[in-house]
Amino acid sequence: MIKFILTTISKIKIGINITDEYLSKNILKIINISNLISTDTITQKLDYLINNENDLFTFNLDKKIFMINFIAEK
Repeated sequence: MIKFILTTISKIKIGINITDEYLSKNILKIINISNLISTDTITQKLDYLINNENDLFTFNLDKKIFMINFIAEK
């Protein structure tokens, strides 16, 4: 879910009109959030997810700690 949101925010940042693709009212919230997050931050968060999510499931790591690390990642 987080990957989907970050990918959607990335699309907004590069100027893709996503309002035609999604019917949800929450898309406006995502558009507003996209104004608050830099492109570098989005890229870093996606990289963190890609590099670490397999370990989360493979080694049955604590999901709360994973999310804390995800949020704290700069």
